[in-house]
Amino acid sequence: LGEFETPEGLPALLKAAQPTSTQEEIQVRLAALEGIAVLASKMKTAGGLRDPQLAITALAAADDPTPAVRNRAAIVLG
Repeated sequence: LGEFETPEGLPALLKAAQPTSTQEEIQVRLAALEGIAVLASKMKTAGGLRDPQLAITALAAADDPTPAVRNRAAIVLG
């Protein structure tokens, strides 16, 4: 979803990026955060992404105990 140059996929990515507990869910969360980062990068030329949930999700991921999740959050936050 992050590969598209339209923000319509953002709600699904934000939902998938919510905190998780199992290893399988963490992999989904990592992929969602990557998708958000790609989408945000593509949308910069169109004025960026303006969803308040984006900052909330990225900041929550930045405080995650899993290093890989924190790393992806840093990429999303720029």
